[in-house]
Amino acid sequence: MLKSLVLLLEGWGLKVIKSTTTNSVQQQLAEDGNDADLVIADYRLAGDDTGLEAIRRVKDAVAREIPGILLTGDTAPEILRDMESTGYHVMHKPIQATELHHLLRYLLRKSSTTDMKDTRN
Repeated sequence: MLKSLVLLLEGWGLKVIKSTTTNSVQQQLAEDGNDADLVIADYRLAGDDTGLEAIRRVKDAVAREIPGILLTGDTAPEILRDMESTGYHVMHKPIQATELHHLLRYLLRKSSTTDMKDTRN
């Protein structure tokens, strides 16, 4: 799924940093100037890593609030509750491209508006 998601996002003109572990994404972010506008993470990553931890680490690296989207195929009620309690958007697999595209546009536009408000104060 990672490869097809990356192709989809790049096809929409987005720059993508892809990773299967939280350590790897931190390293790639550092090499890229610690800049990101949004995080899309699968809930289950390699080893014991989770998408929640990946989003937290990216937010720490960029030192500002950025939106996050968690992708999941999980159906366990306790895991779903944990994900939904974070305030991040949760999308259930299989992911529909049009749904993802609309959500990305909304989150990036909302984030951009928030950044503009913050810099004026």
